[in-house]
Amino acid sequence: MNFAIKAPDEAIEFIEVDKGQPLEFYQGAVGGRIEQHYLLTDDGSRIAFFCNEDGKSKNLPLNFPLYLGNEEHIPPEHRGKIYEYVVGTVIFTGNRIDKKGMVVGLSEEEIKSLEEHFSFSMVDMIRGYKVV
Repeated sequence: MNFAIKAPDEAIEFIEVDKGQPLEFYQGAVGGRIEQHYLLTDDGSRIAFFCNEDGKSKNLPLNFPLYLGNEEHIPPEHRGKIYEYVVGTVIFTGNRIDKKGMVVGLSEEEIKSLEEHFSFSMVDMIRGYKVV
């Protein structure tokens, strides 16, 4: 399966892992207890990732911002704005769960979306120079 790891101040790295990784694999990748979130990419993809649940209280370094989408329930003036910052190392997985309840790897489309999304520098992302 294809996963991706993104550490603060580093380029995204795509890795191949065996299917059916235990909880400890994800905890080891992020350095502690995990929680799942979603990244909304420029092309509208929603990609799952795991991060350190205690990352902010541990003052882990800034990794990347999360943006609000363009859904109808979001006021127009807030769409596309930063609403949260992710800290510490994260691991991106596919959005689907298999029949055994295990996460699946990234699809080729998700890999392409991540490559494009992280082709900008953190400074550009935060300053809002990231244009769709």
